Amino acid sequence: MHRMGARGKQWAMSGFGFLRPRFATPIFISAVLAIALPASASASQTLTVTPAGSGTGTVTSSPAGIECGATCAAGFADNTVVILTGAPGPKTAAVVWAGCKSVNLEDQCEVTMSAAKAVTATFNLIQRQLKVTKGGTGSGTITSTPAGIECGATCSASYVLGTAVTLSAVSASNSLPVAWSGCAKIVEVGGEKDCEVTMSAVKSVTANFTLNQVQLSVTKVGPGTGMVKSSPAGIECGGACSASFGQDSTVILSGASGLHSEAVQWSGCDSVEGGKCKVKMSASRSVTATFNLEPGYVLYTLSVTKGGTGSGTVTSTPVGIDCGASCSTEVLSKTQVALTAIPAAGSVFDHWSGGNCSGSKPCIKTINSTRTVHAVFSAVGTRTLTIAMAGTGAGIVKSKGAGIECKASCSLSIAAGTKVSLTAEPKVGATFNGWSGACSGTGLCKVVLSEAQSVTATFGKAPVPTPGVAVVAGKAKVKGGKAFVGVRCNGPSSCRGSLKLSAKLTGKKMVVIGRATFSLAPGLSTSLKVKLGAKAKQALTSTGQLKARVTGEGIRTHAVQLKL
Repeated sequence: MHRMGARGKQWAMSGFGFLRPRFATPIFISAVLAIALPASASASQTLTVTPAGSGTGTVTSSPAGIECGATCAAGFADNTVVILTGAPGPKTAAVVWAGCKSVNLEDQCEVTMSAAKAVTATFNLIQRQLKVTKGGTGSGTITSTPAGIECGATCSASYVLGTAVTLSAVSASNSLPVAWSGCAKIVEVGGEKDCEVTMSAVKSVTANFTLNQVQLSVTKVGPGTGMVKSSPAGIECGGACSASFGQDSTVILSGASGLHSEAVQWSGCDSVEGGKCKVKMSASRSVTATFNLEPGYVLYTLSVTKGGTGSGTVTSTPVGIDCGASCSTEVLSKTQVALTAIPAAGSVFDHWSGGNCSGSKPCIKTINSTRTVHAVFSAVGTRTLTIAMAGTGAGIVKSKGAGIECKASCSLSIAAGTKVSLTAEPKVGATFNGWSGACSGTGLCKVVLSEAQSVTATFGKAPVPTPGVAVVAGKAKVKGGKAFVGVRCNGPSSCRGSLKLSAKLTGKKMVVIGRATFSLAPGLSTSLKVKLGAKAKQALTSTGQLKARVTGEGIRTHAVQLKL
């Protein structure tokens, strides 16, 4: 009896991607037909394909029979060579075969159907590795969404091609917020920053955690000398200095004593081992390094001042003095010091004075006491004095003795070392507002031309005074045809103007009966003699008095009573 093969049944795809047999007739009929087949008919063998892996794909066969995405099977004639081809789905790697006789160069599975065969087609999703490296002096943790990365040092995970991965970092309490590199996008979340990466290829990201910085201050005291250095580097000084170090780091300070100074003595350290100061930088710290002199040695102060009309610098050997005005340094007793004066351009060094120094050659002395040396420089040649005018007003700048008179900005060449005294005189309607440049204030400007000097005189417009208002007395005595009208200037400035007396002599119309002018300083009073007209005299003669009104320029209008 022959085995049932491909001729006895057909395969159809089930709803789940599996192949199921489609019988042309019921099973018992197929069996009868199979018995009736000739004995020479070829045998059929079943080839079963099982898919596996995380990806998707389809498998087809040649000759036809297999075409499926899930488990499927088909019958092929004995010894038929079946070639299976796998086509991966989206984001899926090439098929990996198991159960094949061989796999050709085109990644096809070859099976010889000498018996029933089973083949597995594995389709895996394409993975790309994301590597995270932690750097910097600080610390923190890193996690990912989707999950995969959770580490404090170097770590990595693989993600499906195209996956958007978000890396989140949490800095330790002693570290600053993370600084990312290698991200496609950085998003700030709650004080920290998230790194977004799309896994289109193998990616590498660095998360840098930096320790919070706290300050370590070192103060050197004592009469001796010495240097203080730190490990890690940052502090290297002979006086007071400071540097910032990572929080919770350990700093080791070492002190190197100077000539004739004793070994350093520390205070403010967590511990002292082998003469070195160890400091745990849990917060800002302060350390004192004391350098004492060896017995028999003291420090003396050597001071240098500069004078004269010229300029220059003074330096010392050994180093300590380097100044153009006045300076000082501490010198160990029994030390020989050489002072050298270097004149500036346009100056010469004249001489030394004080501190047992004299002449113009370098002063070399052994220091056994406190000393002050004076260096005198003299200016030579000429110097330029520039006088500029500024402001909205006008004026003149003059000098005493030097013959300077500038009505506008000017520049003069004057013998070096000359002392010039400048005054500023505003013109009428202007005020002098002050000096700038080599002088300040509004007084005398004194300039020594040891070097080129520049001054500016600023003039402004004088304010226009508000005219004062004159007030007339309410009563005026008339004598000899003249009214004696009392006038007082109320200020705030001088009162100048004219006065008119008016009265009703006939009818209702006011007529002018007298005029006068006045000029008074603030607060002063006077009696104006106002000559009255004939009709006013006649009215006064008949009645003995007359009501008048005062008007005019610069005067307050009001009534006045005229009486004989």
